[in-house]
Amino acid sequence: MNFRLRDIPDSVEEFTGFYKGNDLLGGDLLGYGSMNHFHATGHAAVRNIRLPTQEEHGKTPAAEHLLRSKKIEAWLNDYTPIATPNEDVTVQFDSDSRHILFAADIWYSVKKHWVLELQRLIRARRAVPPTR
Repeated sequence: MNFRLRDIPDSVEEFTGFYKGNDLLGGDLLGYGSMNHFHATGHAAVRNIRLPTQEEHGKTPAAEHLLRSKKIEAWLNDYTPIATPNEDVTVQFDSDSRHILFAADIWYSVKKHWVLELQRLIRARRAVPPTR
């Protein structure tokens, strides 16, 4: 199953795969090579994000502490996957910034899909003729 784990089928439109080096629990084979990368088996849009090695495997989603800093909150809101390298975050902040890359990418995806779904709703409502 380890060799099929990172195959993303066409039933998925968009997928972001997170991995970190030297993570035995994540099955990344000690963080070496492209075996960490997720791949589309067809047309799914797949992105890979390497999280900092020092992050703890089971605690990465714990990110509430990030909102205690206005600088970090601004960085999270400005994050775009294209502009931000998929490497260890080297930006210095005035407080604890553990898990920032994971939180930033999740927040970016949530905002993106809120907008896409709102656009679909608007288009659907425009396509239905008004009732009297």
